Amino acid sequence: MELVDQVYEAAFIPEYWPKVLDGLAQSSGSVSGALLVIDPDLPPLWSATENVADLVGAFAATPAWYANSRLKRMLVKDHGGFMRLTDFSTLDQLRADHCNAFLSLADLAGQAATVVPMPTGETVLFTLERTVGMENYSIEDLQVLDGVRPHLARASLIASRLKLQQAQSTVAGLSALGLAAAIVSERGRVIAVNDIFESQADFLKPGAHGQLRLTDRRIDALIRAAFAEQSEMGRRALRSIPVPAEDGQRAPAVIHLVPLLRDARDVFDLGATLVVVTGLSGDAQVPDDAILRGLFDLTAAEAAVAAALARGMELKDIAAERGIGITTVRTHLAQVFHKTGTGHQAQLVALLKGVNSGVF
Repeated sequence: MELVDQVYEAAFIPEYWPKVLDGLAQSSGSVSGALLVIDPDLPPLWSATENVADLVGAFAATPAWYANSRLKRMLVKDHGGFMRLTDFSTLDQLRADHCNAFLSLADLAGQAATVVPMPTGETVLFTLERTVGMENYSIEDLQVLDGVRPHLARASLIASRLKLQQAQSTVAGLSALGLAAAIVSERGRVIAVNDIFESQADFLKPGAHGQLRLTDRRIDALIRAAFAEQSEMGRRALRSIPVPAEDGQRAPAVIHLVPLLRDARDVFDLGATLVVVTGLSGDAQVPDDAILRGLFDLTAAEAAVAAALARGMELKDIAAERGIGITTVRTHLAQVFHKTGTGHQAQLVALLKGVNSGVF
């Protein structure tokens, strides 16, 4: 029962998964094990025993992670238990299998694996390996693993649901503050939204495959480009995109994209972005320095310059008030532009006044 207990502990403490995989390997006469979470809308998520961690990491960086022919054959087989490679692959298929090239680097050949589809769309794959020269997995070996599989499936579901619940709690909390908010996966799929966000039918529209889409094509293109940049280039920076008013029917707004930093140890982490919509008002109050520092990771000096600009002060007056040179003020301003995702003073002022003005 110790291994089963560890499985459920890993559902709540992600760094325990390598220990679980070690236990699975020992109980089945294997030398390594891995857990892969595969979803085209998510970055590669995985855990592994220490001896193959680098190997799995290298595999995750290749196109074969998503175009995994071995996984596709397992899904077609639709077997609710562990299988040997020979149970779902012909010799010709194995010769053409991209996974073999990686396994051979660690002198691995035999493999037992099982697939656990998640109701949230991810596919969870557990694999165990033996070295070249070891006997193939026996029916008895598979039965041992199948005794643990229901617990692996439930623990995977618990971990996945916990992340979804955390996402829903986050947007619900922002709803209480009067903010329209959603959590979106790295590739733009909506994971959770609050009621205020859903009410913006004149501004937001449902997209294919649960994608976040905006009715304004230009802004929609900017949002999609921001997600693509984060996904393809690994950049995790806050972005704020001003949205102009539309024919007197919609007030101007700002869409903030706030990356939720991943825990590299958490194989079920969503790798998501928090999307918050704030309104703009010409007479809105400027938030204090502490709020600006917290929202945009500004230094005290940068926040002071930003707040002064939002109150209508000129750069030379800010320099005089703070007893610093105009060049220093411009240096602070350049950092504020970078951290807030704005490009000029008018855009920055609109953004900062939008922080306190709620939803549109």
